[in-house]
Amino acid sequence: MKLQSISYRGIRALNASINPYKADIPKDTVNFVIPFAEFEVGDVNVFIGENGSGKSSVIDMIRASAFPEILATLVRENPIGYCPPAYCLSFKNGHRAIYSFPFAPFDLNLPVDFAGCETYFVRGSLIEQTAQDLHKYDPAKHKKLPPPFLREDQLHYRHCGQVTPVIDTHCVEELNRARADLAGLADRSKDFNDPGLRYVDENSLIDCGDGTVKVCLGDDSDVFNRIPVQCFPSGWQSYAATAAWLVTRPKDSICLIEEPEVHLHPKLQRLLLRRLLAIAEQNVLQLFISTHSAALINSLGANADRKVGVKLFQTTNGFVDPALDLAPTLDALGYKASDILQSNCVIWVEGPSDRIYLNYWIKGHNVDLFEGVHYTIMFYGGRLFSHVSGAEASEETLDDGEAVDDFISLRCINRHSAIVFDSDKASSNSPLSETKLRLQKEFGSQAWVTQGREIENYLDEGLLFNSIKAAHKHATNILQTGQWANLLKYEIAPEPNQARQKPRTATKVKVARDYVKTNPKVDFTPLDLRKRITHLCDFIVRSNHYDL
Repeated sequence: MKLQSISYRGIRALNASINPYKADIPKDTVNFVIPFAEFEVGDVNVFIGENGSGKSSVIDMIRASAFPEILATLVRENPIGYCPPAYCLSFKNGHRAIYSFPFAPFDLNLPVDFAGCETYFVRGSLIEQTAQDLHKYDPAKHKKLPPPFLREDQLHYRHCGQVTPVIDTHCVEELNRARADLAGLADRSKDFNDPGLRYVDENSLIDCGDGTVKVCLGDDSDVFNRIPVQCFPSGWQSYAATAAWLVTRPKDSICLIEEPEVHLHPKLQRLLLRRLLAIAEQNVLQLFISTHSAALINSLGANADRKVGVKLFQTTNGFVDPALDLAPTLDALGYKASDILQSNCVIWVEGPSDRIYLNYWIKGHNVDLFEGVHYTIMFYGGRLFSHVSGAEASEETLDDGEAVDDFISLRCINRHSAIVFDSDKASSNSPLSETKLRLQKEFGSQAWVTQGREIENYLDEGLLFNSIKAAHKHATNILQTGQWANLLKYEIAPEPNQARQKPRTATKVKVARDYVKTNPKVDFTPLDLRKRITHLCDFIVRSNHYDL
């Protein structure tokens, strides 16, 4: 059973203030009651925000539907008069669990340490109503617990910062699955099919069942070393324990995870998110995750082909809101360029359409490379192009006498940097601009200057025009063809009294999205595309310290 939406009022600090509603309250209104706030949820729901902003309150509202002993913790000791605490969990099958908390216990002889709790469970035409008095501070003193709405096998909770990871067979399986990305661990799967080797299996870790694990290390892959599990890196333990916990949850259940980033390097955080999403898709799970991690937040947009729907929410000012703009959100969390600085490889491009094509080609060339895990694509923007530099030393002087520190040094941000830009040449004899020649020299072999006019000249012209027509239905033909043509310029049918219409330019991003969607098989034959993408993928692999 999956959740569809949550309505809430006066739950801890969530929707507990009259201030947002003052402007809409009619004059002379008496006995005003704050309305419910509501948000719809998806398959995977990620909640971010400052400490104390309400992330755990959302998790606990859901958790209480299976573990009612925590219901009393959801209300204040002294609720505000215009804000009677209540919330409603609405499920996709039409069922609802409604919880309301009167200002006083039902048994008026009880002390103020008790709070009343009413439940209304709606299951089709069946309505179940209960009323209990719960102790606000000591669950052992509850007079009687409300019945759970969900069974314990339907809802599962894990606070990664409050559990000690236990490495078992499932954990070892998860580590073997991620072995290529674990520092210091050999990836035996690469050599498993070599008949000259004596490997019994391709696993890099083998559970001995006695608290130790045989580990194949990267600097000596011919033998195993037996290691006590408590000696494993804490990040490995946390990654494996969280992934193994989720993969062993029953199908079609709701899973609540708090702070999955604990002990994890940003790279492992991104790997963990990918694994959690894959498990959620495989086992049809609904996830609710609270986090402070910029790496997790950034990687939500890195995998556009995932099957599960992901929603990002920000808890702020007493409300749970969809996080539509990540820039102020990351700023509010105190993050600046940390994710860029810790990325193993950064590829700088001018705009979003370049990113779409690069991901398309990289995935077509090497399916094991993932954006957000092995590389990050960043935008320098066309207007900033003349202000960026590939030089590393801040005191280095350029040929024209201008110091590098007058430019934005991309390699000072991350030394494993490559750059891709259009030549913008109109013919083979056209020269590159001074800025492009400078960047080509500074980045050396990691500068990809398109062999045609623009990045679109690496595409099949007929298929590209199909995508132009998909984005601009009135397009009749492209104006130019060839290596030096602007392939995004097109015509539409002229009006009856016109000889021809003024040429138009297609929207780069719309065309790019349609092209990669409708042409899943990549053609690497145009111009020097195969050579360039091979070189770029090799650079990404080396930046991640893998063997080619």
